[in-house]
Amino acid sequence: MAIFHSAWESNHKGAKKGSFDAILVFHVLLLLEDEQMVLQRINELLRPGGLLISATPCVGEKLLLKSLLWFAGKFGLTPDIRSFKIRDLRTQRADVV
Repeated sequence: MAIFHSAWESNHKGAKKGSFDAILVFHVLLLLEDEQMVLQRINELLRPGGLLISATPCVGEKLLLKSLLWFAGKFGLTPDIRSFKIRDLRTQRADVV
């Protein structure tokens, strides 16, 4: 089993299409400006039948938390955070595949 650890910005361009059995993405999608582009690239990198394993907090499901994070972001206390709902992620997954 080959293990490849990468910071997306610096190393993803060198990877060949279909070269991964699984890609792990933990607590990243909510921080991306264009998660659709990243998901598309991940799909290209996966072998047929490969797995994308993601842990993505669905902040949009929790109104109080969403509001607190938005407020903190306005003061520069947190980065910009996308407020996903579970249905948003399911839709994006279907669009990419």
